[in-house]
Amino acid sequence: MTGMDWGTVPAWFSAVGTTGSLFLALAILLRDKRRDDLTEARKLVISWKGPEAGVGHKVHITNASDRPFIEVAVFNLDQWACDAGSPDGPMLSGESRGPLPS
Repeated sequence: MTGMDWGTVPAWFSAVGTTGSLFLALAILLRDKRRDDLTEARKLVISWKGPEAGVGHKVHITNASDRPFIEVAVFNLDQWACDAGSPDGPMLSGESRGPLPS
């Protein structure tokens, strides 16, 4: 016989089936991880109060999850009309403006 031996049809079906099942398992794993992450994110409770005269808004963030949340940010939609970095604009990553007035 000249040339390369390409195997049998059942061997090809087996190879394609195995590859397909590996991709399916990976897709299911990623879907379940995303679902678990969203479930945990829904346990982050955000409440606000205000505005009150001379006080402004008070924001309280409570983590009811078993995992930590990193880099939680609160945005005021009125600030999006301002430039980033201005005193009234959205805060940049790592920027601090001191405590909220009590």
